[in-house]
Formats: sequence, C-alpha cells, structure tokens
Amino acid sequence: DSTKVLYGPKTTRVIYEAEVMADSTRGTLIDTALVRWPQQKFWFRDSTLHQDLGTVGSASRPLLFQPNTELGARLGRNVFDRYAREGSQIPYYDSRSPYSFFRFIQSGSGEQVFEISYSRSLKKNFSIGAAYERIASTKLLGTNTSEGLVEHNAARFFARYQTDDERYHMLVSLVNTRHRAVEQ
Repeated sequence: DSTKVLYGPKTTRVIYEAEVMADSTRGTLIDTALVRWPQQKFWFRDSTLHQDLGTVGSASRPLLFQPNTELGARLGRNVFDRYAREGSQIPYYDSRSPYSFFRFIQSGSGEQVFEISYSRSLKKNFSIGAAYERIASTKLLGTNTSEGLVEHNAARFFARYQTDDERYHMLVSLVNTRHRAVEQ
C-alpha cells in the first residue's frame, strides 16, 4: 500500500500568545480525547471554580482570590468577564490542512453552549481564521420560563504570521462580544 497519511491530529498545532512571548512557536498538539464532558468549568474555558446564580451565563465571581494585575482605574464591572475571551486566550492554528472545531451542548433546562471555529493556512507562515460562539439560557423562576435570561454572542477573527527565519511573529485578533443578561 503506497497511501500516505498527510493530514491528521499530529499535523495541526495550537499556538497561544504566551508561547510566542516565551519564544516557543512549536505549539501544542490538539487534544482529540473525549474527556471532561460533565464538568461545567470545561464549558467556559477556565480552570477555577466560580460562584454564580445557577444558570449558564449569569453573573459570577471566582471563589479563589485573584490579585489585581491591571494598572489604572477600573469600573468594577467584572462579573461577566468569565464569558469574554481575552487576547491571550485566543488560539492560533498552524496546520497543513483547513482546521474546523465544533462544540454544541444543550441541557434540558434551556441552557445552550455553541461554538464553531474555522482556520486555514494560506502559506507556510501565514494562517487566518474565524470563530463564533453563543451561550444562552432561559429563566428558571417566574411565570414565563421560556423567556430568555442570557444571550451571549461573540465573533472572532484572527491571523498569525511569522517570517521565514522565525525571528518576527505577528498575532492579530479582532473580537466582538455582546453579553446580555436580563434580571429575574
């Protein structure tokens, strides 16, 4: 058999901003294992436990102390920061073939998490991609429980470029997030 496998899980790598800042552009292999499904914290891409109002997308705060690392004045409105991606959390892909990612989680109580992402390499050192995510939940209390409580939409466009000698790297991302939470 002369068939060679050109594309697979070992030909696509994920690169984050922290790796580029540490001068490592090899990236990490994509995890294709089906693990951590029942864990709620896996849905929201964080590893700390949060206290929230019991529904997906509601106001939350971390249970563990987190020191303030930002300089300057802040408004103190950070209860929905858990659902918005920062620039350091955006994955950039280095792949030989187009890469797509899809996640859909639907609960019986009207909670929904949907995420789709597509990326492709245009040249050896240049790749672009786009992603969309939606988080929604319905009211649990009240007379009309089919009414929406949370609606979160986010669109991301990202690109990665590096020179042939791997001396210079450029990561570009454009993120538009809208999180709407109605009071009970």
